[in-house]
Amino acid sequence: MCGRFTGLSAQETADVARGIARDARARQLVLPLATDEAVAVHLAPAPLERRAAQGSLFGEAERPADVFPDGVAPVIAVGARSLKVVGLRWGFHVDWKQGPIFNARSEKAGQGMWADACAHRRCVVGAHAFYERGTVVHEGLPAAQQPRGLYRFAAPDGAPLFMAGLYERGRFTLLTCPPNETVAAVHDRMPVLLDRARLADWLAGDTSLLDTPRLPLVRA
Repeated sequence: MCGRFTGLSAQETADVARGIARDARARQLVLPLATDEAVAVHLAPAPLERRAAQGSLFGEAERPADVFPDGVAPVIAVGARSLKVVGLRWGFHVDWKQGPIFNARSEKAGQGMWADACAHRRCVVGAHAFYERGTVVHEGLPAAQQPRGLYRFAAPDGAPLFMAGLYERGRFTLLTCPPNETVAAVHDRMPVLLDRARLADWLAGDTSLLDTPRLPLVRA
């Protein structure tokens, strides 16, 4: 997945979080609430900066903003007593790699460095669109002349998209999966997109959602 998406505003994200909480209560779905100690360490919000390139995610200007690796986005995560909307930075940091790890393969989400977060620290990241960089093949053009560009993917009706994520110490990463037909024309991976009606299930620990049919998208 290319490192860019257009996030929801903090207010939009808070509205979604309230909907998830209502759904969980109505279905008596138990969310795995973290301990106070874990929340203090793992949900510590990153500094909420005002960047000219991204706008203000949590300030006076409540508008969608493009988010890049190491940028801050409003994220829905399970806290000590309830769902929380917090500003987390995009990308895990590890000693053996320069730069943040902002994607994790869904096929390996339960393994290695991702296992603990997948079991205990899941999150939902809302977006109006995400971007992939690649080449859409044009018939009749030689390979060297095929145009490579940045393509925007969104829901056909303009509704928000909800991406499955994991968080760790004030940071989050997005899970990716093989692409649907629309994205496959550009890139070999895409974010794991969750149905809005199943967001509580993801936060409650349902791993089958990583293998659900890909939601329809349009490319621009």
